[in-house]
Amino acid sequence: MVKNSRKFAFVLPRFGEGFAGGAEALSAQLAQQLAKHGDSVEILTTCAKDNRTWENELPAGTEKLGDLVVRRFPIGERDLNLWIPIQISISEGMRPSVGDQLDWMDNGVISPELFAFINECHHEYDALFFAPYLFGLTFWGSLIA
Repeated sequence: MVKNSRKFAFVLPRFGEGFAGGAEALSAQLAQQLAKHGDSVEILTTCAKDNRTWENELPAGTEKLGDLVVRRFPIGERDLNLWIPIQISISEGMRPSVGDQLDWMDNGVISPELFAFINECHHEYDALFFAPYLFGLTFWGSLIA
């Protein structure tokens, strides 16, 4: 019996060898296991390495890491003057208004080019997995597909 290969994508804020985040590590393990079983797996991520600055340090484009295809997209513009006060209020246990929550998501880690890719190509995948949950990539991306 021939198994039909499926195609999956994991959408992550950052990804690569040596990245220590829990969501990245878990997603990498899941992606690698799917690939070992014959599925096609892509990682849709940003050009960022540092989870504090979120600077675009890695080149945009596609590369192969083991059995995984990694597609990198630049991080979009962020208004830190808007984002930081909301982040501070959240860290202090305050509950921001819905408008502030949306501003926080919109000025966190986002990638308009990645969103455009998801919008155009989501039908090519059997499933898209988004992680971690507290990122604009996850929030806005999961609304697209």
